[in-house]
Amino acid sequence: MITLLLAALFTFACLAAVISLSDSFLRGRNAFVAIKRQRALLQSGYVPQVKGEKVRLRRPVASRHNAISRSPARMRSHVPSVSAA
Repeated sequence: MITLLLAALFTFACLAAVISLSDSFLRGRNAFVAIKRQRALLQSGYVPQVKGEKVRLRRPVASRHNAISRSPARMRSHVPSVSAA
């Protein structure tokens, strides 16, 4: 009985390993094909464009004077206390 249980457990472990390895192989192969395709496009002169939502516009660097005058303490607006309400 124990022998059959161990054999079934071993079979299940081998099956899980084979499925995991085949999944990793398929994912890796698909990634490799995509990289080869992108490399061929780059070598042919195609320039990929970044999607609009991935472009981040940077704010201009504030001068030191503006950074000091915009300290968090000065930017806070006056909020009346809860007891006054």
